[in-house]
Amino acid sequence: MIPLKLETLLEGRVVEQDRVEYKRGWNPSEDKHKEYWIKPSSVKTIAKGSELSELFSKFNSVPFDDRVNRQAKIEDIRRGYVEDFLVESNSALSAEINKKPIQDMMIALEVANATDVGVDIRNIGLLMFADRPDKFLPGATETGASGNF
Repeated sequence: MIPLKLETLLEGRVVEQDRVEYKRGWNPSEDKHKEYWIKPSSVKTIAKGSELSELFSKFNSVPFDDRVNRQAKIEDIRRGYVEDFLVESNSALSAEINKKPIQDMMIALEVANATDVGVDIRNIGLLMFADRPDKFLPGATETGASGNF
């Protein structure tokens, strides 16, 4: 039980932020820990301390739809699904269908991010425009734009 005053609860103040409960006989130092890698420059290193906290904080603050899917490539996106979406939604981008590469349309739709070497596809881009989003997102059952999945 957590000792606290009734006034603390009535004022709506945070009583505890992160609570860890231990079971009798369990030693957290014996538990195997996963290592998380970061690439702050050209060299990969193991995230430690504040880097690890920042990594988890960033991951938890980005909604699932907006997260980049590192397995996906632009080749996994069906251009026809993108074009159909642009036309059906009366997007101003529909005038650019035959003029712009698919990467530029995906970035303009904010379903991909531009990088130095190409594009990173976000989960929402896969859900909307991939033939098989379940290949990248286990549990995905259908895609919005195509309806053919």
